[in-house]
Amino acid sequence: MLCGQPPWLIELARRMVGGPPTGKEPAVTLRSFWPDLRCIMHGGTQVLPYRDELLQLAGQGVTLHEIHYAAEGLFGAQDSVRGLRLLAEQGIFFEFLPRVRGTQPPFGSSGARALSLAEIKLGSDYELLVTTPGGLVRHRVGDIVRFSSLRPPRYTVVGHADLLLNAYGEQLNEHDLTEHLVDVCADNQWKITQFHVAPLPSSTEQGKLQGRHEWWVELDANPRISPRGPAIATRLDSFMLRAHPRYAELRNTGVLSEPIVRLVMPGAFKHWMQHHRLWGGPHRLARARSDRMLADSIARTVRFSTD
Repeated sequence: MLCGQPPWLIELARRMVGGPPTGKEPAVTLRSFWPDLRCIMHGGTQVLPYRDELLQLAGQGVTLHEIHYAAEGLFGAQDSVRGLRLLAEQGIFFEFLPRVRGTQPPFGSSGARALSLAEIKLGSDYELLVTTPGGLVRHRVGDIVRFSSLRPPRYTVVGHADLLLNAYGEQLNEHDLTEHLVDVCADNQWKITQFHVAPLPSSTEQGKLQGRHEWWVELDANPRISPRGPAIATRLDSFMLRAHPRYAELRNTGVLSEPIVRLVMPGAFKHWMQHHRLWGGPHRLARARSDRMLADSIARTVRFSTD
């Protein structure tokens, strides 16, 4: 068994595959090194952009198994179907703070009441709170979860409370943004290496707030079909208009313009993370923020295509 975040598992596998595991034939999969490898447990980052390559590098007969964990404990694990089974009988007491449109009320205020597992609704987003045997009481993990089943309780991690794209009230989470980009790239057999989405603010002649989403996207080198930023932006906009009523409302009223996609050169995000000492270990690149803290830094550091 191997366990880790998908980007780092990909990095490990790429470095190992191609070398001689025992001085005989060159390795073509991780099973060339570990013939008994059967399972890769992953968490911390949505696996969808990396799934196909990870399975290919792992080798035939290896399955992927998602888990939801943090320093505070183990919260959920994949069972026989898509989604995570909440481990509600393993010593951790779970509560759920509803996410509301607009500004989130402070925890403990009259507008923010934590709900028990029996009170949650399917399809709604909640911030996860845990009380643990180690002494944490109503601790805010920061993860946002969405339930697809109540009996048994099964959910998906859709993002982090501090890493939503919500500069204009659009309330877009990392999970949905990732799925839309994966859908666009799948049609052209492009492989996503990394991406980041941030607001790009502007104002009208009347001084009204206006803006758009700026996507920084790194695709794997040597694609069969050359990608172009404007074409990807149009497809992303189409997906989000259909899937997110609030986004569509902001687009129709002119608060948001069509997004911009910056295609960065292969290896650019790795260079940026190494420069900021974030390469390897527990670090991960935030895929969405409501500010430009990362986007402005990326713009100063990496090369990107202007078309």
